[in-house]
Amino acid sequence: MIKDFSLNPLVNAQIQVNSEQSIEFTVLVDCALDYKMTATSTVLITVEGRKQGDTDWVDLQTDEIDLSDYDGTTQAFEIRVTADTITTHSFEQFTLRVSKWTKL
Repeated sequence: MIKDFSLNPLVNAQIQVNSEQSIEFTVLVDCALDYKMTATSTVLITVEGRKQGDTDWVDLQTDEIDLSDYDGTTQAFEIRVTADTITTHSFEQFTLRVSKWTKL
């Protein structure tokens, strides 16, 4: 589950990112064995994440963050949303997801 810092579940939210700019925010994630964090979005935005304190960002649309190492804990994760060049006013959507995955 993804939560804000008041421990309220985040079901949806609205943010504004201008053309060629980024916005960063932090969420709390309930971590469990065999769970991962991923994102889906339009081609006009990139969604990245990292555990708070880490230096490297993970593109959550093409890769994932394995939450297994933090099993049974709630951890802070930083999320960065970056807009591509946008020439007209538009509404773009992304989904940030924590879900179970199956090891092959």
